[in-house]
Amino acid sequence: MAEKEVIITYDTLFDLARREKFRAELQKVDERFFDEGKEA
Repeated sequence: MAEKEVIITYDTLFDLARREKFRAELQKVDERFFDEGKEA
């Protein structure tokens, strides 16, 4: 199975942070989110 490439920009991070601030529940992130961030 081919893995999908994910590009995280400042706009993406800002949008996620804004959503997190205004919602009671936490946002779910992919299990590989932090590992992929280290590679960049």
